[in-house]
Amino acid sequence: MFLLSYGLCALLLWTMENKTNNGGRLWKWWKKGELSLDMFRTPKAQESSRLWPIAVVGGTMALAVGTCGAVAIIFISVIVGFKASGLKARVLVAESKLPEEKVKKESTKESKEPPKRLTPDEKVHRRAKDSFHFTTTVHILLNFLVLFAVPTLIAWYENLQFDFRLRNDPTLYPALVASVAVIDILGNPVPLPKKSKLVKPVSWVLYFFTLLMVLYAIESVYRCVYFLSASILLLSFLQLV
Repeated sequence: MFLLSYGLCALLLWTMENKTNNGGRLWKWWKKGELSLDMFRTPKAQESSRLWPIAVVGGTMALAVGTCGAVAIIFISVIVGFKASGLKARVLVAESKLPEEKVKKESTKESKEPPKRLTPDEKVHRRAKDSFHFTTTVHILLNFLVLFAVPTLIAWYENLQFDFRLRNDPTLYPALVASVAVIDILGNPVPLPKKSKLVKPVSWVLYFFTLLMVLYAIESVYRCVYFLSASILLLSFLQLV
């Protein structure tokens, strides 16, 4: 059972990564490589626009309350996936402005040069990659949330003939939390933690969540969605502080 679960998770991550990367390449091709990178250069272009994300999240929360939390979680995952694909497209555009040897060097572990030694194009490329990886991390957690919400989705589908809204929905509150958490990720052109000093403490909290999942979520799998939604909220918190 463990190997089957591990295999399903690995397949999910592989599929998600391929779709995100291919979506980025398709986005770049559709825009003919004419994607603005100003958001990675000037602070003014990095200002968040929370109006449309709040509208989207409000609709998602209404969807969760009116139907089923699993439906809302899938919707959020798709939207964040589009966001990650857009950032991947900009990473590819930024790479196209660098010499080939620089791109290869950036892709290796030995490319930990201080920011002061980087050229403006290299800084843009690194910032674009960091933003893409941060968004992809949230997208991975959302995909796991979708995976654990599938049984609830099946129960909601089978219950449609009786009621359009699923009663005692275990994914309702995680869906609401995840909806609120992605506001800054969707509205921020460059989703990144504001203070790098907080990244390590937050990572330890996430490790602690993993320990709690092992202790309390093995026999009650439905509890995993609470830990996952809390992790997404914690990552979103890094953008605000």
